[in-house]
Amino acid sequence: MKATFVLIAFAVVVGIGAFGQADPPTEDSWSKVRREVDTAACEYRDGACVPDFVVTAPGTWSGNTCGAGDDCTVRPSEEHVYEVTLAAGMWTFDLCDSSYDTYVFVGTTPGGDDVGVNDDACGFQSKLTADLAAGTYYVTIEGFTGNACGDYVLAIYEDDGGCCGEAGTGDCCEATGSPCCEDANCCEAVCAADPHCCEVEWDQACADATSMFPAECMECAELQCGSWGTGTCCEATGSPYCEEAECCEAVCAADPHCCEVEWDEACADATSMFPDECECGGPCVADFVVSGPGSWAGNTCGAGNDCTARASEEHVYEVTLAEGSWTFDLCDSSYDTYVFVGTTPGGDEVGANDDACGFQSKLTADLAAGTYYVTIEAFTADACGEYVLEIYGGGRAGGNTGR
Repeated sequence: MKATFVLIAFAVVVGIGAFGQADPPTEDSWSKVRREVDTAACEYRDGACVPDFVVTAPGTWSGNTCGAGDDCTVRPSEEHVYEVTLAAGMWTFDLCDSSYDTYVFVGTTPGGDDVGVNDDACGFQSKLTADLAAGTYYVTIEGFTGNACGDYVLAIYEDDGGCCGEAGTGDCCEATGSPCCEDANCCEAVCAADPHCCEVEWDQACADATSMFPAECMECAELQCGSWGTGTCCEATGSPYCEEAECCEAVCAADPHCCEVEWDEACADATSMFPDECECGGPCVADFVVSGPGSWAGNTCGAGNDCTARASEEHVYEVTLAEGSWTFDLCDSSYDTYVFVGTTPGGDEVGANDDACGFQSKLTADLAAGTYYVTIEAFTADACGEYVLEIYGGGRAGGNTGR
């Protein structure tokens, strides 16, 4: 197709054909040929959007989209398209075990999305479940950005409603030899990270994975002071221990109940007895008073954990805003942030966000004129670092405010 286009382009630009005498090609005419051919190459740089593979489900397939070309127009990334024939039922299209930031489209035509589309159902990977009639469908595996490509694993399986929590499926803390386990919350958390555990077998790898989810898999976790997911020491958690190790150890030495049974309100109150180990004593108030729009930089290391939004050190900004759509942006920060926006210091009445841009946070909301508080926290208790807070917008609520 490229060669044909070049010849046509050359004929149109250089020759007049039977209607006149052709002039010899000049530098300008050659440049025009190159420009037109380059344009065509951009518009038709690859082949048609057709299936790369024809498969039968259920099943699992792996591949790599780097070098596959961008034949479909759903996103500007390189892609692979799978054609699959399915019986009627609830089917899941799963890219959770892929190595890059994926995007999945499922439709009745190659590149189509009339069944559905998903970006980040499991981390930066994609998963989509849909109730389908019997027929032929097309799964298009794309990247989130134009230059994103890599190794992927596509699993297509029928979802029967799930077996997590069913009696007789076994103890989540051990390999069971069959799919799922009896603790529904623990089972669902592990299977979201590794579908194999619910689709094929709850093996030793699944049992070991419970350690990644101490809050959901409390019976399996070997909890101790400082265990992630046990909650901030500054408030009752409903389970033993808390995330700030030094504070936890000091309180439990005075009251073993807090680590043996439950970190309750009495344990949280006891943190005031240990000001050197427990940074719970300071009031949750604004550290800075600013006016938006604007941009401010800071570092939360050493700021203390005065607010209970999360167990990390934080900074709180008080900002007065006009009515409009406002964005609170931490995307240029250097660590794993968490942002809360509310009408009180540490509050989240407006909203909260973890990972809107990589491991950094961003939140947009339509606001009435007034004073708001932006609390900059971290995802984990020991995380802190340099941040850049940008507050911008202020345009018509629901409109395009730009940056």
